[in-house]
Amino acid sequence: MRIYLDRDQCDHFRVPYGPPGGALLRARAETLLASRREAYDEETLELLRPLLGRTLVLEDVGFGWYELRTSR
Repeated sequence: MRIYLDRDQCDHFRVPYGPPGGALLRARAETLLASRREAYDEETLELLRPLLGRTLVLEDVGFGWYELRTSR
């Protein structure tokens, strides 16, 4: 599952927005949802809603895209 973070979110979480570098982001699903100025689209919301209350580990795969590695 991939999730897009805009530049503001990347700045907020202090993760890169650029070429893939393998950086990791650890954040709770609800924190990720709340960090976006404009709401996520319905498809992304459907992916994240079941993960509310969990900490996500996302890996940078380039230019704002982060791949979900684990959730707990």
